[in-house]
Amino acid sequence: GTARRIPLNGALGDVDTPFDEPVHGRFADEQLPYLGRVLSGASLELLGRAEAKDGGELHVTSTPVDIAVDPAVTAHRGRDPLGWIARAAQRGVFEAEIWAAQLGPLALVGIPGELASGQGLDIKRASPFERTCVVGLSNGQVGYLMPRASRKLGGYETDTSQWALTAPGSAEQVSDTAIRLLKTLAMCKNEGT
Repeated sequence: GTARRIPLNGALGDVDTPFDEPVHGRFADEQLPYLGRVLSGASLELLGRAEAKDGGELHVTSTPVDIAVDPAVTAHRGRDPLGWIARAAQRGVFEAEIWAAQLGPLALVGIPGELASGQGLDIKRASPFERTCVVGLSNGQVGYLMPRASRKLGGYETDTSQWALTAPGSAEQVSDTAIRLLKTLAMCKNEGT
C-alpha cells in the first residue's frame, strides 16, 4: 500500500529547521511566513487525500506527572516574564500530563514539551504497537527535555537560561512514563477493557 504521512510535530527538541543557524542565522520571525506556507500547503494536500474509514475503538489513557525544574531555573527565574516559567520555578515542578491513545495499529503518545528525537525513537522501539507517533508540545510546555548525555554536552537546547527548564533525568522520566502508558494501553486492549 501507499505510505500515509501524519503531520505531527513528534520529538523535536534537538532538531533545527534547515533555515536556522543558531546565533548567526536568520531569526525565527523571518522564517515563520515561509515555514507557515510550507506547512499549510502540506496539510491541505494531506486533507485532500484523506480517506475516512472505521478504525475500531479508540483507547486512551493518561497520567499526571510532576516534572522537576532544574535548580538553576528555580534559583534565577522565579520572576520570569513568562508566567508559566515563573510559576514552575517557584513551585519547583511542572505539573503536567502524559497521555497515550490507540486506534487500530496506530498509537499516539503526548509529551508536554520538546523531547529529543533519539528518545522519541526509543519510545517507538519500545512501543507494543505497529505504528507509534510521539506528539510533542501536547497539553502543555515544559521546555526542552534533553537526555543526560546531551545536557553534559551543553548548547542551546540544554541551556537553563533559555528553554532547558527541567532537571537532569526529566527526559528519561517522561520517556519511561510514555512507554509505560503504551504498554498499559496494549494490555487493556488485549484484556478487552
